[in-house]
Amino acid sequence: MGGEGAQGAFCSQTGLALEKMPKGPEFAKRYPEKFNAPVQIYSPYSYDAVHVLVGAMVRAGSTDPAKYLPEIRNTSLDGVSGRIEFDEKGDLRQGAVTVYQVVNGKHEVREIVGGSPIAKAAAAVQAGVDAAKQAGDSAAKALSTQP
Repeated sequence: MGGEGAQGAFCSQTGLALEKMPKGPEFAKRYPEKFNAPVQIYSPYSYDAVHVLVGAMVRAGSTDPAKYLPEIRNTSLDGVSGRIEFDEKGDLRQGAVTVYQVVNGKHEVREIVGGSPIAKAAAAVQAGVDAAKQAGDSAAKALSTQP
């Protein structure tokens, strides 16, 4: 919406970009096949949240919130969005924030703050792949303009 005025702007978002989530690419493939719609921004987190709640209900042997809510703290789940475990305050362990920059009208991942080491390593690899692609595109463009 910001057009050229947004070029170079930075923003942040809680969590990881779908393509950076451990099971994100698989989720991105299955979701439209199942729902005939593109993945919505918080769909992976909603999917994981349902698994957290159902797991707590199963461990508590009850759907009574008074019984299953205390079980949420005992969650240990490899979800779409990553490893899901909670600390003593109920906060997500290894929670991440992704920093984006607007480049040519698209949000590109610049850094992942927090999160698991696996997510950070995946982001670093992807940044290298993106840089190599951009360099290759620039080289191809330069070669195509030569006589």
